[in-house]
Amino acid sequence: MKILILGTPKSGTTALFDAVCGSFPAALHAFEPITLGDLAQRNKRLVCKFLRLFTYDGGAENFDRVILAVRNRFDFLISALFFAPSICHGFTDNAAVDRYLACIDKLRAGKADVTDLCDLLSDISEVDQLAYLRDISDKLLHIQASLSKSKYLVARYEDIMAGQYDSLTQFLERPVGAAGPAVGWSDYIKRTTSIQNWPRYFSQRDFLKFSEAFEGFHDHYGYRLEPCSGASRSASWDETGAYVTKVVNRFRQENALPPYSPGSRRFAGTRDYERAFLALMREENLEEAVGFVDEAILQEPEIAGYHRLKARILLALGRKASAEAVATAALNLSPKSTDLLALLRDLAVERSDRAAELAFHRDLAKLEDKEAAWRRLIFLLIREQAFDEALLCCEELLGRFPANSAYWQGYARVLLHCSRHRDALQAASKALELSPDAAAHWAVYARSLAQVDRPREALAAADKAAQLDPRKAVPRGVLDAWEARSRSD
Repeated sequence: MKILILGTPKSGTTALFDAVCGSFPAALHAFEPITLGDLAQRNKRLVCKFLRLFTYDGGAENFDRVILAVRNRFDFLISALFFAPSICHGFTDNAAVDRYLACIDKLRAGKADVTDLCDLLSDISEVDQLAYLRDISDKLLHIQASLSKSKYLVARYEDIMAGQYDSLTQFLERPVGAAGPAVGWSDYIKRTTSIQNWPRYFSQRDFLKFSEAFEGFHDHYGYRLEPCSGASRSASWDETGAYVTKVVNRFRQENALPPYSPGSRRFAGTRDYERAFLALMREENLEEAVGFVDEAILQEPEIAGYHRLKARILLALGRKASAEAVATAALNLSPKSTDLLALLRDLAVERSDRAAELAFHRDLAKLEDKEAAWRRLIFLLIREQAFDEALLCCEELLGRFPANSAYWQGYARVLLHCSRHRDALQAASKALELSPDAAAHWAVYARSLAQVDRPREALAAADKAAQLDPRKAVPRGVLDAWEARSRSD
């Protein structure tokens, strides 16, 4: 089946996409392609999320099912406001962040009227928000009118977040959402109160003003809305300037940019950086993007994030050697950038430089301090026969996760490599104590027994491993050697 999810940003399209993909795992999952093109013709099983309604020129008719995602336009405006910090909306411009925080605090205090809200949204997005929303709503209605009624289903954001998946399940002829595989995203949204909170941001006068713009859309999709008549409630912590500042600084840290604080110095080159960043995200005009980021670097050569972005663009253009040189320079400016370390590690893998791969991953594991990174490091250390260091990493993991049987099994394997056979047997025994039905644990236990001259017990353990999972069976040649030793005993 070929399924298309159409809608505007912030209308629940991601939650729908995740839910539908969970129910159709074997399909190709196309997330926000630039154009529909011939996607539907080239793929028999497809789930596609498409938001570029202004550039839509047909193609929905080639899908078996079309889901139209809609949302109450008042709620959309507030969601757009809270979502506003982004690459175009102040993540790199301190002055823009200052303006945003001042306006949003005014809104929180109940001192903003409809003009303030319109100005704020327009200032953040650099477009007339009311005009934009009217136009894109009309575009969605136009697309719906062009489709056969049997081919599409309207999915209201509010219904999906309330767990009302019955119509979607019936439409797609497969359990979706609450009745299908868990996806997590919509569950998180349902635990928040944002869906019910929108009325407190609009006065009676604001409500009437906005209603004029969206009356046709709301009537068409069955929204019956009334302004909030009660007193405004206080904003939660995640709807405050402190939260916005945290979001901005998380983005800056991830992208090796200077942190924001009220009154901090505005760094130069942000406009060129934003242009280059957007070009990379859209995979458009990448050659031009190199020029933009070079201009940013010329203005602020000490900002690691500018060099990092250039390395990413060069890599997208296939210039791996140049990308590596730029990323290395950026790492010198920001030695704790996990993104740069990961980039340089991946480039080392591509050129089969195992020593460099290990060095970069060693630094990455220490900085990220995550289980997956430590496990990968142990694998690389074993591959390079750096067993002493691998032992230290295993002990680090076991100190944190002493009840993880897989880590005890891995520890036993490394101890065997180090010829610490009795210690290996103890570790393998601990793994089995925690997970007695794990075939891999029995296989390592068998090898440990063989190394301490207990071949009969080793054969029994190997037989147990093969019974639990034939893929974990000890090789025949090894078993023959153990049998010979057991007979000599």
